Amino acid sequence: MIRTQFKTVYPFEVSGNQLRMLQADIEAIEAKDIFAPDKTISVATDINDKTNSSNLPNICKTNNSPQSPTNNLPKIGSLNIQRADLDKVQEKIKVIKKWTVNTFKNTKQNVLEHLGKVEKTIDIETEGQIEGLKELHKRYNTLLATAVTFQNHFTVLNKANRDLAEGFYQIGLKETELTNECNDNHEILKTVSQNGELFEKEINKFIDAMETLCDKTMQDTFITIQMYSTTRLEYDVAKCELNDLKDSNKATNASIEEAEEKVREYKNKYEGMINDVRTKISLLKENRLKVMKNHMHAFQQAFRAYSKSNMITVNCHTSTSNSQSFLEH
Repeated sequence: MIRTQFKTVYPFEVSGNQLRMLQADIEAIEAKDIFAPDKTISVATDINDKTNSSNLPNICKTNNSPQSPTNNLPKIGSLNIQRADLDKVQEKIKVIKKWTVNTFKNTKQNVLEHLGKVEKTIDIETEGQIEGLKELHKRYNTLLATAVTFQNHFTVLNKANRDLAEGFYQIGLKETELTNECNDNHEILKTVSQNGELFEKEINKFIDAMETLCDKTMQDTFITIQMYSTTRLEYDVAKCELNDLKDSNKATNASIEEAEEKVREYKNKYEGMINDVRTKISLLKENRLKVMKNHMHAFQQAFRAYSKSNMITVNCHTSTSNSQSFLEH
């Protein structure tokens, strides 16, 4: 379902004169032929050519025969420019001109939409899916940031376990009466640290999967969404131009038919992009759920193994000594 709506975002007003100036700029850019030769330069060139040709010796005139390789080459100063190269430059300049005009029109349309001056085409279902995906992307980024924070803290904790285990071992070498207790604590913390290293690897795998999902897989879909937004904007520009032609007294039937054909062309592109966006979002959902289920299951198994191994280690090294200190008598 496609509908249009007015959306007012900014409270300030744009005068009619300013809008007419923008329209005049567009028409001036479109109407100007940047490749038309300058008449004054052409006349001066013709006079110089006639004067120079009358003063040239006969040997120079023979060089201007059709067999001369430089006969048909346009000259700028002392340089000979190939016609093919000149055509390539002109084509590139035409492309830049077309891109500039289209960008100017799209920017103007975008501003007018924010001001609520023109109608904006909206596909409700597609826009709803896009907004839902944007919100989901924010939450996945939050989860990724939290996972990175957890990894950093866990790495520090695991290093502290190793250092503490080494500290108990050093005390046990000096305090012979505490050797057994220190060795138990040393073994417990050492084993916990080793288990933590295995769990760290699973955390890194989970973070790598999240980064791929957020920064590559989902970003590819957002690129398609951006193309969809640009196509929608171009479609609305074509519709506005058609409406302006119909309201104009100077419009001809040929120009109106051309504008209508342009609207149909952009409408087909817009509807095609709607299908592309929906397909991309559907495929992204399927891939996202599959990847997240696998990595979350692996994360859960790794955490369970880490906790279980630590519990077994603690139970195996629990002190069974029941002797009391002389202070407890």
